[in-house]
Amino acid sequence: MSLSEQKVIDIKYMINKKENNIYFDHISEIMPYFQRLIEKLEVIKEQVIKNSNLRDHDQDARLIELDAMQMDIQQVRMWMNAFFSLASKCSTPHNQFDQNEFLHLLGSNLALKQTENYMFKTLRLGFVTLQHFKLDSLFYSVLCELNVMKKSSIKSYSYKVKEILNNSIGMNEAKKDCLLAFAYIRNSLHTNGIHRNRSIDINIDNIQFSFEKGKKLECAGWKHVVILLEKNIDILEEILNADTIMNLKNVIKDDFAEQELFSRLD
Repeated sequence: MSLSEQKVIDIKYMINKKENNIYFDHISEIMPYFQRLIEKLEVIKEQVIKNSNLRDHDQDARLIELDAMQMDIQQVRMWMNAFFSLASKCSTPHNQFDQNEFLHLLGSNLALKQTENYMFKTLRLGFVTLQHFKLDSLFYSVLCELNVMKKSSIKSYSYKVKEILNNSIGMNEAKKDCLLAFAYIRNSLHTNGIHRNRSIDINIDNIQFSFEKGKKLECAGWKHVVILLEKNIDILEEILNADTIMNLKNVIKDDFAEQELFSRLD
């Protein structure tokens, strides 16, 4: 085993394997999941371009949000790589992992475990929120193009999920719950981690997501997040390949992209 590999092992993030193996032995195990998600999103982009007669540089709302989802995933991976690279460079004179030097470089006065927990928790919950917002924005743009919503109208994410399913692949309660789950995780941030909506149970690849009304959220770890995101991406692929959506042959305008373009032309 190389010194670098040993140092990474020395800074294990999670070692708890209870509850259907919902935890990774080490946070680095998430990396292959990220690559798979990026590749799946790339396939969907190619399908949208082909089905709607677009060019890959068109400022279409679907392509913009799919690009943004890929970028968010890549940025999280970059932060994780930076964390582990820094750890691998912190050595004592005897070539052991120098925990004190590592914490000093991070600017942390907490214990190593606490530092890891806080850093990755912030990264994880921020990532969940950003991915949820991208889906929200994508559904909004498509529903406006379908004349189901009016531009600048304010509707809940729950409304958008129901309408995007009704106007594409048809209502499916299981898929609706999967799409709403990210919103439930995000909404719990407003209530200090307590789920305030209706109670639901979702099972994805034998991983249980339990949202109990009035209870602390226990299904927002890294493995839950990447598995839920992959399921959302699979459903998104179905939606964007539905006949009603494929029949949208024009570029679907994105308000932010349009304003950015005009600001650059001024």
